[in-house]
Amino acid sequence: MNKVVLLFVLFLTSVNLAFSGIDIDTVKFTEDGKGKKYHVELSYPKIRNASTESTRCFNKVISDFVDSKKVEFMKDVTAGDYDDERPFEFYVNYDVSYSDIHFISLVIYTYYYTGGAHGSTIAHSFNYDLDYNRSLKLSDLFEGKYLNIISDYCIKEIMKDDEYADSEWVRTGAGPSAENFEAFTLNDEGLVIHFQQYQVLPYSAGMPDVLIPQSFLKNVVRKDGLLSR
Repeated sequence: MNKVVLLFVLFLTSVNLAFSGIDIDTVKFTEDGKGKKYHVELSYPKIRNASTESTRCFNKVISDFVDSKKVEFMKDVTAGDYDDERPFEFYVNYDVSYSDIHFISLVIYTYYYTGGAHGSTIAHSFNYDLDYNRSLKLSDLFEGKYLNIISDYCIKEIMKDDEYADSEWVRTGAGPSAENFEAFTLNDEGLVIHFQQYQVLPYSAGMPDVLIPQSFLKNVVRKDGLLSR
């Protein structure tokens, strides 16, 4: 299914939507197993010249997350007993949706292959308020019946995929539950919901993203939240 592309003017008034005032470097790491066959390839963001508590905390949040996922993978490597020609694999990469001196929004993708027909990819989002040094959830940005609005919009858009979409599957995976929308980012076009593999569509259909326009969310923006500053 093609990504939904709709124009969206964010509610931000105190920030420049260009990537300005902050530089992000990419930390890279690779490792290959000598005894047990495995390959690790990591690529994740780090704020350059982190001079404030919030920028240093952001860097630590990201590095700790990547380290924890690598530890989980290595436990599988240690526990695994396999003779497959293909090594176990762990990849990390990322995409920054928005970044300035006030706020960073990005998604980190982790890919695991520990045997079987194919690997597994998971989307993890990080929305960090650098002014207040904290990670943000959807409930920090929106109030009222925002989950219903997001759910209704996502279900409608995903169901346009006539080839793969199953009504019951989509309504379960995109129903009005906070757990269904934990992976989200903001960019200069809108609020993007990142759905996981198998969450709303079969593996062969990939991981759909749905971009939600301002008109559907402007009435549920928190008055005391980032989007109202």
